[in-house]
Amino acid sequence: MEETLIEFMIRKGKEAEEHPRMLEKPLPEYKRESSKYPEQLRVCFEDGHTAVYELRVEQPAPVIIENMKWKQGYVNKPLRRRGRI
Repeated sequence: MEETLIEFMIRKGKEAEEHPRMLEKPLPEYKRESSKYPEQLRVCFEDGHTAVYELRVEQPAPVIIENMKWKQGYVNKPLRRRGRI
């Protein structure tokens, strides 16, 4: 018995909803010895794909960085030469 178009679409929709299972142990990657938590996790899936997840670290807002800039300018500026009299 042939399946109808509606049955075919329902079957394809169910297949698309299924996610590949993650394999048991992800591989943690530490960038520095002082790291408490891994910066990256490498995860393998049963369909053969691998995904790398990275730790998101909050950075200071750009406004704070602009306020920290020096207002003095370049310190080792040579004196201007003046014309001889």
